[in-house]
Amino acid sequence: MGNTQQVQALNFENIAEISSGSTLPTRSRENITKTPQIPARTCSKGPKLSFRPLESKTKIESHFDSSRSIITLDDDSKYQGEVVNSLPHGQGKLEFSDGSNYEGSFLRGDISDEGTYLSPSGETYKGSWWNNKRHGYGEEVWADGSYYKGEFCRGLKTGKAKIRWADGSAFEGQLLSSIKEGQGRLMVYDGTQYEGQWKNDKKHGEGVLMFPDGRIYKGEFKNDLMDGLGTIFMPDGTKMKGIWKKGHQIKKH
Repeated sequence: MGNTQQVQALNFENIAEISSGSTLPTRSRENITKTPQIPARTCSKGPKLSFRPLESKTKIESHFDSSRSIITLDDDSKYQGEVVNSLPHGQGKLEFSDGSNYEGSFLRGDISDEGTYLSPSGETYKGSWWNNKRHGYGEEVWADGSYYKGEFCRGLKTGKAKIRWADGSAFEGQLLSSIKEGQGRLMVYDGTQYEGQWKNDKKHGEGVLMFPDGRIYKGEFKNDLMDGLGTIFMPDGTKMKGIWKKGHQIKKH
């Protein structure tokens, strides 16, 4: 026979990091040098959860032995899995009241180590967690097939990354706090390509920009535009070397 007892309030203060997110970026065909923006989080908006249930409303039902239990929260979310000292600890599954769920490891009431989150719309994150946030290597997949593969630090994309959008655009390089920073290569759906340095999610520093019509610019960039010393190589073999300012040539060399 199972028994019923009081359970401590679960420690899920930061659980909203799992389900909050942004939609995939849109792009303008008129501005082929504009940088596609990287979504900051994994999934579309889900429940804003604060798992501090009233102890008088939260019960733990032991089944077969004290290490495998079901915890029902006062918002009708449900945890099933291993429990130590009345807190999720070990392997388990947390089903949220909106239909999303997490399955994987828990540590003293927190989502930690390896696990998978699935949103009601079918967007997923699979990878490492720490203190209820993505931390370490993980993979996000959106419902339209777009994906992110790379490193996370306390819930933000930071480190080496591979991103592909549904329209065929892709990025491979360095991110810092979910924005492009350092070296990276961007390939846009219309054939535009850029490889070089990034700062604050914009082309900044030395780089090479390849246009769909075959032109290639090699030189300096500032705030996402050609700015400084650079050379444009034309498809017919001619080239133009000069000084550029905010995307326009102001002096020939």
